[in-house]
This record gives sequence, structure tokens and C-alpha cells, in this order.
Amino acid sequence: MKSQNVTVNNSYFKGNKAQNGGAIYFKDIQQTINFKTCQFEQNTALSSGGALYFENIPSCKVIFDLDTNIINNRALIGGGLRIVQTDENQIQLPYGFPFIHNVYQNLADIYGNDSTSYLQNIILSNNNQQNSYFFTFYENQTNILPKELEQSFSRLAEIKEFRSGGFIYFKVYIIDNQNRYLSFSKEMLVNSEYPIEIESELKSIQVSIYGLQSNQSLINGQQIINYYQYNSQSLAFEFSDLQIIGSSNELFFSVNSTIYTSSIVKQPILLSISFRNCIAGEVIQHINDQIYQCNQCQEGTYQINDPLQLYNDSIKGRSDVNRCINCPQSAIKCEGNKISLKNGFWRKSNYTDEIIECDPIVNSCQAQNPLNINYCSTGYLGPICGQCDILGEIWKGSRYSESISKGVCQICGPKLNQWIYLVLKIIFFEAYFLNVLDIFIKKFNYTQTCYYLRKLKVIPISSNSIQDYSGFYIKIILNYYQISSILIQQPKVISINFNFLSEIFGSGDRQLQLGIDCLISEVNFKQVSFKAYIKWKLVYKIGNQIGVMGALNLGSGLAKCINLSNLALELCFNKIGAMGASGLGSVLANCINLSHLSLDLRCSQIGDKGASCIGFGLANCINLSNLTLELINNQISGMGILYLDSGLANCINLSNLTLDLRRNQTSHLGASCLGRGLANYNNLSNLTLKLKLNQIDYQGTSVLGSALANCTNLSNLTLDLRNSQIDAISASNLVSALANCSNLSNLTLYLSNNQIDAIGTSGLGSALSNCSNLSNLALYLGLNQIGNQGTSALGSALANCTNLSNLTLDLRLNQIGAMGASDLGSGLGNCINLSNLTLYLYNNLISAIGASGLGSGLANCTNLSNLALDLSYNQIGDQGALGLSSALANCTNLSKLTLYLQLNQIGVIGASDLGSALANCINLSNLELYLQQVSAEKR
Repeated sequence: MKSQNVTVNNSYFKGNKAQNGGAIYFKDIQQTINFKTCQFEQNTALSSGGALYFENIPSCKVIFDLDTNIINNRALIGGGLRIVQTDENQIQLPYGFPFIHNVYQNLADIYGNDSTSYLQNIILSNNNQQNSYFFTFYENQTNILPKELEQSFSRLAEIKEFRSGGFIYFKVYIIDNQNRYLSFSKEMLVNSEYPIEIESELKSIQVSIYGLQSNQSLINGQQIINYYQYNSQSLAFEFSDLQIIGSSNELFFSVNSTIYTSSIVKQPILLSISFRNCIAGEVIQHINDQIYQCNQCQEGTYQINDPLQLYNDSIKGRSDVNRCINCPQSAIKCEGNKISLKNGFWRKSNYTDEIIECDPIVNSCQAQNPLNINYCSTGYLGPICGQCDILGEIWKGSRYSESISKGVCQICGPKLNQWIYLVLKIIFFEAYFLNVLDIFIKKFNYTQTCYYLRKLKVIPISSNSIQDYSGFYIKIILNYYQISSILIQQPKVISINFNFLSEIFGSGDRQLQLGIDCLISEVNFKQVSFKAYIKWKLVYKIGNQIGVMGALNLGSGLAKCINLSNLALELCFNKIGAMGASGLGSVLANCINLSHLSLDLRCSQIGDKGASCIGFGLANCINLSNLTLELINNQISGMGILYLDSGLANCINLSNLTLDLRRNQTSHLGASCLGRGLANYNNLSNLTLKLKLNQIDYQGTSVLGSALANCTNLSNLTLDLRNSQIDAISASNLVSALANCSNLSNLTLYLSNNQIDAIGTSGLGSALSNCSNLSNLALYLGLNQIGNQGTSALGSALANCTNLSNLTLDLRLNQIGAMGASDLGSGLGNCINLSNLTLYLYNNLISAIGASGLGSGLANCTNLSNLALDLSYNQIGDQGALGLSSALANCTNLSKLTLYLQLNQIGVIGASDLGSALANCINLSNLELYLQQVSAEKR
């Protein structure tokens, strides 16, 4: 219908159906469309306008009188009516739109239930499930927008406390003029089940986001989304995994949509993002001068220090500190700034990663227990959970004391029971004391008699002879000369073990006071003895907190002992600092006769300056032959190692050296310095070097290997290089250098959690085969990327180590399959002198074939007497268990066998076959089998 004016009078339209405009389709009407006393009911449009469809009427008036109703009509868009503009003109909605008094109770499947034209606006909703930032969407402008942007944007969305490098998760709802959400079936749209014009309209909808200050921000991810990102259940377009990287300033972004070209609202939404500073658990990565990123420490790593301080330190040349630290073995999980400890370990607070192992017998550290307080189980508190909550302040409502046994906290019982128990203890110890005193008097009488007779040159034969002095003297006269040369002199001092219960209950006086604290009221305890009690506990359990002054005073005293030849100092966890280390260095400088020195300064905060002071003191100890230095976690960098090593260079007589530098900031510079120092120790026969968690990388490893090649007298070597970023080439070069140590018989290498692949393992194995005198080898390669190829190469190489008698091989978590396991077994089968073998293949990809092949190879180790094999968390199944055990039955000399086969899908049949096969090991005297959770049937 095409005209200037249209009037519809006294009409009733019901049950009509069309593509657009179920009752009437109007197009290009110029002036007026007038409805008088009309009813439009139960009409249907397959696309738009259930009753009426208006196309290209930009200046036309649409008039409904009070007697006209449009009700119970239906369409995909515009259940009652729809107005569209398809030519070049801008759409103009007629006066009175959306005619709510005439158009009602209609239904649209997609949008516009009653009257509609096009989609009008978008609404932003936060879809962040982790609540990692604060989001606000202002639906009305109301002077919230910045003044300079009011004309360009319609509304404001705000994000505060956003992490640079974080991800935003938005739901974008698109609404019509009556605020109904756009809703359609994505499946129908993808399958082209909607009419062509509806499909075209829906597919043209896009939502985009871009930065207004492009030089200060980066956006990674899909910035433009369409129907593919529409969720038919939530009725929203979803931005997911959209990474925003910015700076510490507030930055602005525009959220726009294609719907604004046809809507009344023309301006997009302004998104304001305020970035927070990086926090603990993150490290700073600078993209350019204006943009930085806060990288979160992912699961398996952590960082508890201030990221800005770490970054500033890295700028000063300590690049190794600005990183996430791998989770320690004492924790079950690490992520961000959180360290979840295992049972049996304690730390002072969540702001330190100094973790202390607790007493395993008492088992008071229960970090995994959800009811723990400060990592302690019920009743315990304080450092390493070594105190009882005698005041009941931590464990509310109850008091705890060492009532029965030393170190074991138990709830204080009724006071009457405590008094009775105390009296009984006093009676028992009095009786015990009197008994010991009686024994002492009798022994003393005999011993003193012997002593005086000896002074007279007369030696008694036995205590019985003292009772009969005539017989005694006759016996002396006859036998004196014959037996005097073989008699053992009687002791002048008698040792009587009064505290034989001390290991169970504590010393005698301590046992008597156990439980007394329960008899003292909380008020009196606080007023009289609590401070002293806690102080004693700290000294007893965790060490003397001597500090800087204590270390200096100790040093001034020891400095006078110039003839010392053996010295052992254990000062760990004392925070003596660089100044305290300086005092110890002065001590060492005066002890020029020292030949044996053991110095434990773990977690003492000595730093580079303290390390240099220790090195200065050691420079004078030229007679040292045995040295143990434990400097774990002391913030010692490569420069500190340089100074320490310059002092050690004078200790040319060293034959035994243990140097523990784990958890410092050594880097490749420190490893290089160590290497150059080791080259001077021509007499070194035993060396233990621990550099775990130091990022020494390939440069440091290469220099270290070259230096060890000069230690030709080395017979025992232990190297701990776990978590040190060592790659394939450096690992091979390190072991190749050891081939020059012709006397090396015992070698322990910790190379777990590095970057060693199949090629590196092959080179490492080839190098080991050149160490012809090796008899004892322990090789830890867990958590690398060895795979089948590397395992096969390693097995072939070990076959050349014909003198090996003891071998420990850790290949856990290396994606080793059937081929690698079989080849490893074949290689080890050639080690004919192998008597003790420990093999960790935990959590790999070994199948039944691999287990059988491994067993077949080991069956050739005819001299094997002790075998520990960990195949847990693989897929060997019943068949693999049978093949493995049948092969091991051929190891006729096997006397001790330990098999870990947990979680291997072994059922009743496999367990039965396993037992039957092992029954053939006729010499087996010790057997340990771990088959937990083998299968539901087995359980």
C-alpha cells in the first residue's frame, strides 16, 4: 500500500498471517495513517510486525483513536507493530510511539513485544566470578561523565582496583525501547532457520571495545564480538578472556555497538578503568615506558615480596629476583602470595617463606587441618607449635599443658585429678631416687676399696673376694705377676643414669613439674610466670634469638681460643645480619689452627656483606681440611659468592667440603665464582654443593663443570641444581666435564625441575658412560621433558657403566611411555654388577607393555639383591603387573623388593597374578607392596 494518507475505519483483523505485517503492511506513506475503531487480534507475522508493519515513514503521522486496539498478535520482532527505515533517510518515530494505550499484550520472540523499531541501547553487567575488581554501571548519565566527554558518550561504566594484565568478563545485554532484552536462538541463527531479513539483522549486530589512549594501553583478545559470543541462556553477548594492560593512571575505553546506527541513542558507553598497583603474589613486567603488567604467580609458584622492590632490584642488575618462586616440597600448593603447607611444617606468618620442619613425633603442626590455628593442631601454639596454650587464649575455653609427656599437649583436667597425679609422681620419683641411691652406695663401697688397694699395688679379683680377705690375699700372692698385665683399671668416676625416662617424659625435674601449670590460675600465670615461660619455650624449641649483639659477644669470646682445631657453630634462624657475620669472621681469622669447621647460618639475613666477612675470616684458615658451610636463604647474590670464594681460595688443604647455598640469589655469576674457586682444591676428595633455587642457568653450569674437571682427586660428589633453569646443553657439558674426575666413584646429581629434554638426557647419559669408575650413582631428573627418546638413550648409556653396583634413578613426571620404559630396562639389564637399584617412574605414561619390558630387562641383573620400583600413577593394569612380576621372578638373588603400584588399574586378577609370580622369588626375605586404590573391585 503506497499513498499520501491512509485511513482505516471500523475494521476487525483476526487470524491473518504474512511475512511482515500480519494484518497490514504500510510502505512509503507520506503524511498520515489514521486508525478509527479498529481491532487487530491474533494476527501473525513470520518476521516482523505481528499486526502492522511500517516501512519508510520518516515524516508520517500515525494516529490511533481510543477505540482501536492491537492485542494478542505475534511476530519474531514487534509482536504488535514495527516501524523500520530501509532507505537512506534516518528513522523518525511518529508522535505517540510506542502507543501503549492501543498496543498491548502482544508477543515477540526476539524483541519488541508490543511496538518497536530497532534495538536501542546496551547494558553492561559484570561477569567476573572471582571478584578481582570492582565494577559499576551507571544507567543514567546524571553528570557522572567527565565534562570533556559528555557529548561523546551516553553512559558510564567504571572498574576500580583493576590489575594491569588482568582479564575483564562482561555480559552485554541489548535492549529495545521498552527495555526488553534481545533474545534469540544462536543454534537457529547458525543453521539459517530464521527468515533472511531477521538473520541479516541479527548477524549484523556487533559490540566492540577500544582504548581512547592507545599509547597507554594494550588490549589482547577479541575486541569485537557478534552472535558467535551470544549466550542464549543468559541472553547476553559475552566478553571473555579480554586482557587489558595499562599503567597506574585512570584510562578510558569506548564500548560501542552497531545498533547505535539505527537507535535513538547514538553515543556509545564510556568505560573507565582505574589500575591498582601490583601486589604480593605478582611480579612486574614493563611493556614500555608507560605500560606495565602485573603477572600473577600461577599455581605451583608464589611470591610474597613487594613486587616494586623486586623490580627495582632487577633494574640494579639482580634480574633473577623479579620472578615467581617454585613451590617448596614442604607445601601442598602455592599460588599468588599463598603457600599452603603440608602437615609437619610451620612458618611464622603468611608474610614469610621461611618454613621450618616440626617435630614429627609430636605431630603438632597440622597446616592441612581446616581447624588449625596458625598451623597448629588443637592445644598447641607458638613457634613450630611447640608450646601448650596454658592460658586458653588461642584455643578458647580450654587450657592445655604437658600433663603426661614432654611435648604432648593435653587438656587440663579437674584440679583434684591434677593434684592426685602430682602426688603420685612425687612418690614414684622418691622411690626411684632411694633405689638408685642404694645402688650408688654399694657400688661406691666396692669402687673405693678397689681404689685404695690399687694404691697399695694390690688388685682385687672380684667383689666376693672383698668379703673374705684371707682368701683374697692368698689369691693375690699366687697370681699377681701372671695376671696384672691383663687387668683393666677400675674407673674412678661412676656413671649412673638417673634420667633413664628423659627421652619419654623429660628430665627428672621437668617430669615433676609437668602438669603443675594446670594448677595455677590464668590470672596468676599472667602476673607471675607467663613471660618467663614463653621465653624458655622459645629458647628450648627454636633456638636462641641471639641477634647481632649476641653474635658479636660470642665472637669476641671465641676469638681468644686461638688453639681451636675443631669448631661447630649452629646459629640458624638467629637474624645475626651482616654485622653479626662480621663478628664471626673476626673469630675465624684468629683461629688459624682450625682443621674442622662446621658453620650453620641458615636464615640469618647475612647478605652479601656478611658472606664477604665470612670469606675474609676463612682466608686465614689455611689448615682447614673439613669445612661445612650452611648459608641457606641469606639473600646472597653473585657478588657475595665472589667475596666468599676469594677467602676460600686460600684453603688449599680442603679434602671435604659441603657448601649449601640453596634459596639465595646466586645466579650464573655466583656459580662462575664458585667454579673458579673449586679449581684450586687439588686435594678435594668429597664435595657436596647445593645450589637449588638459584637460577644459575647454562652459563653458571658450564663454568661449574669446567672447574670440577680440575678436581681430579674427587671420589664423592653431590650436586643439587634443582630449579636452576638448566637446559639440555649445559647439563650434558656438566657431566662431560666430570669424566676427567677419574677417581669419582660416588656421584649424586639433583637436576629435577629444569629444562632438560630428550637431547640433553642423551648427552648426559653418554657423558656418564665415560665415568668408568662409578660404583654408586644417584640421578634425579624428575619434572623435566625427557620422554621416550631421552629415557631410551639414558638406558643405553647406563649399560656402559659396568662397575655400577648401586643406582638410584628418579624419572618421575617425564611423559615416559612403553618404549622408554622397555629400553630403560634393557639398558639396565647390562649392568651386570648392579646389586641395589631404586627406580622412580612415578606419574608417567607406562602401559602394560612398558612394565613387562622394564621387568624383562631387569631380569638380566643377576646380581640384583635390593630393588625399589615406583610405578604408581601409570597405566600398567593387570597384564602389566603380571608381566613385571613374572620377569622379576628371574632375579634369583633378590632378597629385598619394594613395589609401588598405586593407581594403576590393577584388579583382583592382577593382584593374584602378582602374588603368584613373586612366590617364585625363593630368596626374597623382605617384601613391601603398595597397591592402594588399585580398583573398585580390589577395594
